[in-house]
Amino acid sequence: MSKQEKWSDYWQNEGATGEVFVNKDGHKHSALKQFWQHQVANLTSGDSLIDLACGAGSIFADLPEQHGLALSAADLSAVALQHLVAKFPQVETTVCSADDLPFDDNQFDMVVSQFGIEYAGPEAFMEAYRILKPGGRMTVLCHIQDGYIDSKNKMELVGAELAHALNFVARAKQVTAAVFANQPDEITVAMDEFVSVEPLLAASVNKSSSGPHVHLYNGFKQLFMKRQAYTQQDILDWLDGMDQEIQKSIERLTSMRKAAQSESNMQAIAERLGKPNQQVDYKPLVLPDHNLPVAWHFELIKAD
Repeated sequence: MSKQEKWSDYWQNEGATGEVFVNKDGHKHSALKQFWQHQVANLTSGDSLIDLACGAGSIFADLPEQHGLALSAADLSAVALQHLVAKFPQVETTVCSADDLPFDDNQFDMVVSQFGIEYAGPEAFMEAYRILKPGGRMTVLCHIQDGYIDSKNKMELVGAELAHALNFVARAKQVTAAVFANQPDEITVAMDEFVSVEPLLAASVNKSSSGPHVHLYNGFKQLFMKRQAYTQQDILDWLDGMDQEIQKSIERLTSMRKAAQSESNMQAIAERLGKPNQQVDYKPLVLPDHNLPVAWHFELIKAD
């Protein structure tokens, strides 16, 4: 599956949400809304703004209702852009990778991205700079290595990889089939194999508050305890679905961890874009109620 197909598959499943950073209620964190409202405050009606690797348009949802801006959006996934246009029909969209933009030099007054262009690598920052007008501003929030999101992803990835390595789904299916068949010898063999790995995954689940391995472990536990209310096929189908979810989660979490930028990465990008009389800055973004930073805040004002 190509990178474009993987991202389209992700947005097909996520629908119009796909928020990376949410509050305890599962909604976008209010501090991010305030951040973007502050960032666009100096733009005036008619100014052009483009969101790169925009997903379903999370940043646009934070703009003032009467902003008067000429909005554009670019993403590798056509599915993501379909979700965006459904909410913001006035936005001009383009399907492309952030490291190869089909736009003219010096085209936009402001270039933004939230947890997006870092997936395309350092060249995406260079491309964002290229399409920015002299005097224009580039503002990017990108994943930060060992920050709040990356640390959470690390724990979830370890759990998902453990569930896969333990072959937990196959062992759970074996137990399910044996119990429904009501064959004592088969039940004994299946249970012996299952209990040889169950405590290992249980220990990982006890250290985590979220992740596909948590859903797998707790979900199967509930289904098995209440199996009289289900058919054997119901449980087996659920386990098959979770097996696919574990695989997809491993790919997604691995990609997110790879995209998380170290300080040396950000310094290298800033040095490549450093020019006389040009403001370039990057710093960790720390939000209320979070000890770890949630992102790198990268900002550049292009020299005239």
